[in-house]
Amino acid sequence: MPTLNDDLTYLQSAAESLEQFLLSDEIYWPLGGRRTAHLPRLSLGGVLLASLRAGTYPKTKAQRRRWENLTRDVDAVRTRWRVAWERKAQREFEARLRQWKAYLNEYRENPGAQAGYYPYEVRLRVMLDLLAEEIDLGSLPEHISSMYTGLDALLRAVFVPGDFVWDETLQEGMPKERFWYLYGKLRA
Repeated sequence: MPTLNDDLTYLQSAAESLEQFLLSDEIYWPLGGRRTAHLPRLSLGGVLLASLRAGTYPKTKAQRRRWENLTRDVDAVRTRWRVAWERKAQREFEARLRQWKAYLNEYRENPGAQAGYYPYEVRLRVMLDLLAEEIDLGSLPEHISSMYTGLDALLRAVFVPGDFVWDETLQEGMPKERFWYLYGKLRA
């Protein structure tokens, strides 16, 4: 699980190259800067997830100020390049949906071996939720919409409600009503 400092570093690096990234054809972009080698590549889903986590973690005043400034920087680019942001979000939504489907298919083939990876892999489902807020779900191709609802039906069928799967300090910012899939595990 990334730390608060990891998420702030990710957001800092993302903010520095977000405009260039949005105007490119890439869905995933290398992060620039020092101390980013262990972080995932830049993506809108990654930015949204890092911002959500960073906003939820307990912070010092300096960390809070940094997070607020980075959030403001990202929001300014989102507003300025709204159409590019939405297009990129839709492309990533479809790519993340395929990744999530691949994991759930691997789970169906071998539940005992794959269930333990759920706390890590569920980040894809969180990103889908966050990306869905950035796009018009009604404009998605029918097969993508069907896949999205179908995968949630599959998840609900094999999901065992329980404890929050990530660091408990994140629980307050990720309520069960919205992020139900973070409160439990897959049947092994």
